[in-house]
Amino acid sequence: MMFNEEYLVLFFALLPVCSGATATIPIKRTTIRFKFDGWQLYNKHAGAFQQPEPFTASIDLSWSDMFVPSAECLQDPATAPHCQRHNKYNSSLSTTYHPNKTVTKLMYEGLSTSGHLSQDVLRVGGLDILDQQFEEATFWRTMYLNAAPLDSALGLARLQSRTPESNASTKSALRSMLDQKVLSRPVFSLRLPRRDHESSDLALGYFPSEVLAQSAIILPLIEATPPKELSQVSYYISSGYTVELESITIQSSPGNNPSGREPSTYKAVFTNSYDYISLPGTLLTEIQTNLHPNLGMDDLLADLDCSMRDELPNIVFSFSKDVVIVLTPWDYLMEVRDIEKGMRCVLPFAYLQQADDEWVVLGSAFMQGVYSAFDLENGEVSLAVLRE
Repeated sequence: MMFNEEYLVLFFALLPVCSGATATIPIKRTTIRFKFDGWQLYNKHAGAFQQPEPFTASIDLSWSDMFVPSAECLQDPATAPHCQRHNKYNSSLSTTYHPNKTVTKLMYEGLSTSGHLSQDVLRVGGLDILDQQFEEATFWRTMYLNAAPLDSALGLARLQSRTPESNASTKSALRSMLDQKVLSRPVFSLRLPRRDHESSDLALGYFPSEVLAQSAIILPLIEATPPKELSQVSYYISSGYTVELESITIQSSPGNNPSGREPSTYKAVFTNSYDYISLPGTLLTEIQTNLHPNLGMDDLLADLDCSMRDELPNIVFSFSKDVVIVLTPWDYLMEVRDIEKGMRCVLPFAYLQQADDEWVVLGSAFMQGVYSAFDLENGEVSLAVLRE
């Protein structure tokens, strides 16, 4: 069973709470099922922005390019069915619109668009970003016709991400906020929902008190150069959220480091664009085969009966000596509902092709188990484990 997660902000259904140059934006996760070589799951985690119409947007740590469907997308009979149910940008209704007309194209999570650059005021949770460039998509085609109403992506990339098959090269919404000093502080925090229909939040410009708990660990961001070849891993690296990671171990095996590698071997990148936790090949094999006696490599990315959570071990992420995050199976197994099997838990460990096997990608399976706070002024990430 394969699936994809995104985090959606629902602008009018869940109004953001704003105060000065800060905003708290609710996030929802919704699983939409579709049949494609068997049942697969497509999950959305999203929030909202207004430009000037309200748009439903995927919250994405790795994404930069801003895009929205244009009212002109209805003029093409081939693309009209794909964009007709979305909110659309109509420049003739905006007094702050500035044309650019640079031709663009991009691909995002099964969505293919093309159009031209435009410029307008972007409103996110009551915070105004002036002269935001974005793709006004006149062509809009998605493979998920029955998916959640995704109108755009709210990019939280710290740096300009190297997005494969996209040439818009616009600043992320977060980068624009930082450059224009919109936020009271150059910080944000992210708490992702663990289950469908739960609400969590994106906090812009401040840290909620939960993030500042004594149990939180603080990690310095490090500069990392992505490989020259465009790949999924290089895309995640380019967004600017990389830290050092010494080891990943199974807690039920004291003193056992399944990787058999020296400390300070890995670089770990945070993203919620990727659903799983990607490990170097050797480490993945050893973690996977030691999780449970009845699980082998044939169960890679398997969906399990959720009752097995009580039988699986904790996973320890050691960033440095005494700086660790321990995730229980209730944290790292992703709970989804399959039409045929009912409630299932997805084993989240996977492998992404990379040149030198030094990268760990801490995707949604990791991010859903922690409260993450990004201090971009001091170049730090704080992580606090969520406990229900």
